[in-house]
Amino acid sequence: MNASSSAQQTEMSNSDLIELETWEEIYKEECLNFKASLETQAGILRNTSEGADRIKDVRKELISLSHQAERIKEAAFEMVDETPDSVYVRNATPEWLASRFGDPQLEQICISMEYSLDRLAFELRSHPSMDLMVAGHLEQMMDDIEMDFL
Repeated sequence: MNASSSAQQTEMSNSDLIELETWEEIYKEECLNFKASLETQAGILRNTSEGADRIKDVRKELISLSHQAERIKEAAFEMVDETPDSVYVRNATPEWLASRFGDPQLEQICISMEYSLDRLAFELRSHPSMDLMVAGHLEQMMDDIEMDFL
């Protein structure tokens, strides 16, 4: 699967989100799509050698994923407001969703993911030979999503 087919899958998944009923379902779907896209891009970087087009496609997808991190954050805060009995809300630490001393951890992590994805896209543009290093970062982000968001 290449980056453009992954982008098409994400687009189809986003239209499916309209049919979901609760913010909890939307949040979970956004997180799962995000994680799957990270996995796809890491796999492309590790397992294919299609040259410059491969790097260009992955860079585009990473920028798209940085915008998806914002959607995850928005869905999470809507879920807190609309579905306070959600399993995700009940399992979260108080600092995860609200903080007396600044932005909630969830918001900080989403902003950090956005920045990291943009930085990794720039890194690939500047140094395409860093593809395996970028793949490693994407795999770490997959683990972080699983641990912190799902």
